[in-house]
Amino acid sequence: QFEESFEAYEVAASTAENANLATAAHSRACHNVLAVLVQLYLLEATGPELLYSLLSDHIAPRLQELDVMLVLGVLRRAGVQLRTANPTAMKAFVRAIKARADAKAAAAPGGQLPQRYRLMLETVLEMKNKKGDVKSGSPMASASA
Repeated sequence: QFEESFEAYEVAASTAENANLATAAHSRACHNVLAVLVQLYLLEATGPELLYSLLSDHIAPRLQELDVMLVLGVLRRAGVQLRTANPTAMKAFVRAIKARADAKAAAAPGGQLPQRYRLMLETVLEMKNKKGDVKSGSPMASASA
């Protein structure tokens, strides 16, 4: 379901006139599906591999605004548990996100990333450095209501 929603979002967002519709409908669908998967992980109904697969294979390579919001939501809800379960996978994910964000910053006017991207990088680096719990207040919480 997540892959179907994500692919539909990519197709619809590819044209400028459909971008707003795609963002509204498919963004919410992606948030909700990922929120359910995070909850299943927290309830130990699934392993960390599923979330790492989604994060590494589908979200990190694109790293657009929707992706940033998804990463923030996952890390705020289950980042500490994911890092504890598989520190090596978290380290690889952090490297991928950092490399992609650096490439985006280099391409951005003035070399500055938007605020959401900087917040995501800060959160990701907190996970890498394991400075304790990540701040709560996930943007996914409001999307799943």
